[in-house]
Amino acid sequence: MFVYMTICLVNGKKYIGKYEGKETDKYLGSGKLIKRAIQKYGVHNFERVILERFNNVEDCRTGEKLWISRFNATSAKDFYNIASGGEGGNTFAGIVGEERIQLIAKLRQRKRPKKKLGTLLCLDLQNKKRVRVTLEEFYNNNMLLGNSCKGIYITPKGIFSSAKVASKYHNNLDYTSLSRRCKFSNKKVTKSHISCDNRFNSSDLGKTFKELGYGFISIEKVTVGFLKMNKVIKSWKRYSIFHAKVILIQDTGLWMSLWNVLIFTVIHIFTS
Repeated sequence: MFVYMTICLVNGKKYIGKYEGKETDKYLGSGKLIKRAIQKYGVHNFERVILERFNNVEDCRTGEKLWISRFNATSAKDFYNIASGGEGGNTFAGIVGEERIQLIAKLRQRKRPKKKLGTLLCLDLQNKKRVRVTLEEFYNNNMLLGNSCKGIYITPKGIFSSAKVASKYHNNLDYTSLSRRCKFSNKKVTKSHISCDNRFNSSDLGKTFKELGYGFISIEKVTVGFLKMNKVIKSWKRYSIFHAKVILIQDTGLWMSLWNVLIFTVIHIFTS
């Protein structure tokens, strides 16, 4: 058992806790804020450092309190800690009355900040980190991919950030089928493929999907060089264009005018 410090590699914020299990366990913490951060940035963006080892539970709990106090972790802005520790991971254990009310209020104040309108979290492969950018920046920068992107789908009609987007460029071919063609590109085209899909002809029989231009690169293997040489069609393209138009209308002061025109049109239809 030991007291540890978990460090977020994205923003540098830390969390101090104790763990009564094995050091080989990939335990990073069970506090409310640290769990939110892990969910947001991903486990791979956190590392754990052991601060002190103990031989019994009581000493370990006392040690956790001392380390939290030493760093003033419950008050410091660069820490995820909320409670003073020593209570087996239960934030509110042993805290009653006015102190409990203050702790709940503190937790609410330190909740995850609201997302800015018109932005999204994405993967910056060039700098190897997650960043929040505007939709226009995301669309115009080929080095940025969606936060949930699993990989790049290569087809004869282009390179895409998801199978769902690729399916729209293939006459709404079922994206699951398209995903299989890309991920298992060494499989061969059969008579069934030719009879069910007019994209294939008799000369394609027996060829592999790879030979016909299909492929898949997992997100871990996508390189900066590949993105520099190939344009990736992203799922946010249509939305970003729509968003840019809305922002333009708002910025030029025309939004209310258009709204008034819409109301006038509806009234005219119903009264004519």
